[in-house]
Amino acid sequence: MLRLAHSKQVSALKRIRTLRGTGTLEEWFRAPTLTIKHTPVSGTDEGGGGESRDNRDAVPTETTVDGPFEVHRTSTVSFAWSNEARSLRSNVRCVPPTIYKAIQDKKTYNIREDLAANYLVRPDGFYQMLPDRRYGEFSGFPATLFGGEPTRVVERKANEVANELRGFSYLFDPSTMFEIGGSRVDQLCERYLQFASSPDLRERLAVGRREDGSLLVTTQYVNSAGGESEPSLTVEVVLDAGVEFLPVEASFLNRNDILTQSLSWEYSDNESVVVPTRFRHTKHDDTGSRVQQRVMTITDVEVNERLSDADFALSSISVDDGDRLIDRVENQLKVIEGGVPVLIQQPSSSSSRRLWLVLANVAAASFLVLVFAVRKLRARAGKAD
Repeated sequence: MLRLAHSKQVSALKRIRTLRGTGTLEEWFRAPTLTIKHTPVSGTDEGGGGESRDNRDAVPTETTVDGPFEVHRTSTVSFAWSNEARSLRSNVRCVPPTIYKAIQDKKTYNIREDLAANYLVRPDGFYQMLPDRRYGEFSGFPATLFGGEPTRVVERKANEVANELRGFSYLFDPSTMFEIGGSRVDQLCERYLQFASSPDLRERLAVGRREDGSLLVTTQYVNSAGGESEPSLTVEVVLDAGVEFLPVEASFLNRNDILTQSLSWEYSDNESVVVPTRFRHTKHDDTGSRVQQRVMTITDVEVNERLSDADFALSSISVDDGDRLIDRVENQLKVIEGGVPVLIQQPSSSSSRRLWLVLANVAAASFLVLVFAVRKLRARAGKAD
């Protein structure tokens, strides 16, 4: 039965080549404190309505409120993903308010967070664009390197950085909806088959069939590095025959059978292609209490539509001509011209030395001229006396 499930999964995932659409990202997590920013107010609107207006020139102040807090944040998302091009574009906008609820006294704070985060993952790197972020705040690239008026900045980093952000961050990656514990579901099922065929591992795998035809697969993992013989982790996965044996539930339990992570999926049939439309990932502490949760929902999706280069161009994450690009991969500063990063030429060290020598010679000559002029004036003054 596992072999059939694996075959169905491989076929189902192979049929999903591209995805483009919109969705929502709901996050629930705990925070130790809350920082409230206060914008000074000056006067009222000219219309006489009595409404206060912000003093844009004044420096905002901050108040820190001790928690802990339960935080709930909702964002809207637009995305494009191509398995063939190995590319992802993710545009996220926070929907106010972000709700902070004190765990102890249950007091609620509604905070306006105008967050906008745009991400682009391509074979040539991971691009991160925060539209409200200006230069002068980046380690290794002081503001003096930029020059001119303030401009927006996009950063290019190694793709490994994107891999670290895929689980719990603003990076909305629909391919994570095909994974369990960082492994794609068909690869995980292939591992089940290896367990089943190994005399040493067979006893750590249990496969049960439910009345609805779904499979409950239970796998026990041992920490071999620690020389242990008892299972340190148990993973239970429900594979639903109605959706090509893709997972609908998954649970991770520690050695004390306490839930540490739980996952759930919902799917839709899009012209014979099964597509996940809702993915919930919850983390728990050592007592089994929920500490973090992320829910990805796809509200509208185009499956296997042809995606153009424009879907993964820098302009797709709101990068415009004149914006600066901090290239962390090549450790260079660039400017966007015609939608393409162009290196900002900095004077070489030898050129800088020659420039300083010229300036020093000019300064020395000017000093000598000044000394000569002063002496001449003094000489004339002496003759006059």
